[in-house]
Amino acid sequence: MDFERKDGGPPPAHSKYDPSYVAAFYDRDPESEWLRLVRSPLEEIKLHIHEHYLRKYMTSEIRVLEIGAGPGRFTKTLHELGCSVVVGDISAKQLEANMENACQWPFEIPLFWPRKILTADTEHPPGTLPAVVAR
Repeated sequence: MDFERKDGGPPPAHSKYDPSYVAAFYDRDPESEWLRLVRSPLEEIKLHIHEHYLRKYMTSEIRVLEIGAGPGRFTKTLHELGCSVVVGDISAKQLEANMENACQWPFEIPLFWPRKILTADTEHPPGTLPAVVAR
């Protein structure tokens, strides 16, 4: 039995995981994901808390793998901190939005997640990405 939420969101955690469903959900509206953390005071608090910990634990010159990077809101923060960022997301549209937003900064080319990151990655062998950020 397929589960469909009234708000169009992804199925609850107890249902069968379908990566194509999740990708399709986030492919629908990349701009909405960019604006999600500034839509309400509660969401802005979440944004500031996340950025607080990025600023506390990420240092300049560190290579960071950002999983679930979306359109790049935290990619931008990591770049501002001087990090070298490799992004990944399950949604091709989110990665396109990330690349469009990243044109303003010299980011590495985003990777499509999970295919590239979860398989043998000769471009970034073990130990070359000392930090991972996932939201």
